[in-house]
Amino acid sequence: MNAIIHLVRCFKDENIVHVEDAANLNPYSEMDTVQTELILSDLESTSKRAKKKGLSELEKRLWDKVHKNLDNGLPARQNDYTLEELPLLKQLPLLTAKPIIYVCNIDAESMGVGTNDLAEEFKRKVRAV
Repeated sequence: MNAIIHLVRCFKDENIVHVEDAANLNPYSEMDTVQTELILSDLESTSKRAKKKGLSELEKRLWDKVHKNLDNGLPARQNDYTLEELPLLKQLPLLTAKPIIYVCNIDAESMGVGTNDLAEEFKRKVRAV
């Protein structure tokens, strides 16, 4: 997998089941929840990797660095890596190291315009981060 495409629901429809309250839909909050789940998955992966025996000092420093940043809520893609660290980073397929593309799923009525208020609000919040 080279990238993650995150389809974000940006329309309200009481007839479509939603895990939360469909009337108070918050696409940014949903995106944040998924990001947290990906970070938790990567925390588990880095924790396991750091416990492996026979790691070089560079590997130990790298996994500690990645783990600390994940623990602070930062995806692995937001870290700065040295040229020495990059090949090691690719050994463990971290989900949050992958580029992410957000796709706003809008309702049929908004298709003519290509956007709606929820999608625009979502884009503004994502750009601000």
